[in-house]
Amino acid sequence: AVVSTQSTGEWVPKGEGVKYIYCYRNPKDVMCSYYHHVKNVFTGHYGYTGSIAEFYEDIFITPNRSENGFYFDHLACWFNQKDNPAILFVTFEDMVEDLKREISRVSEFLELNCGEEKIDRIVGSSMFDSMSKNAKCNYSWRDGQVKNPDAKFIRKGKVGGWVEELTKEQSDRMDELSRDLIEVPYGIQIRCSL
Repeated sequence: AVVSTQSTGEWVPKGEGVKYIYCYRNPKDVMCSYYHHVKNVFTGHYGYTGSIAEFYEDIFITPNRSENGFYFDHLACWFNQKDNPAILFVTFEDMVEDLKREISRVSEFLELNCGEEKIDRIVGSSMFDSMSKNAKCNYSWRDGQVKNPDAKFIRKGKVGGWVEELTKEQSDRMDELSRDLIEVPYGIQIRCSL
């Protein structure tokens, strides 16, 4: 069985022989993506009307204000288990850089023994263009209910979009948090660009 969740590591059930894949993204792009998610996509659910600067300050950068908790706490909870062989860490940035390599890592981790042809098919169906047209991925089946039909759930699929949306001060503050809360204590390098 496969379970997909945005829960912190402490909320995910543990079990003998269970494997976990933790996929994460740099906090700057997460912040921007999350803002567009609550402001433009699921308008019927969130009803958020503030600016990106307000969202950054009031929700994302402030602990315990977003529905999934403080992003840096979320990362830290999983990185605290970085040496656990039952957890594979995958980054959005690594997938954008070389999706085939990352799909192969997942296949190997799960001991699936996928052949080259199958991995190529998985890569093809996992590319941005393919996923943005797939109703199972793009939430078009929720159009007019809680999702704004004019907004894209799968928006850009790129690394570094934050450059167009965050101020230098916001970016610097995010770098400080990444360094102080993740990079130094866990030895994890957060990549905000390719």
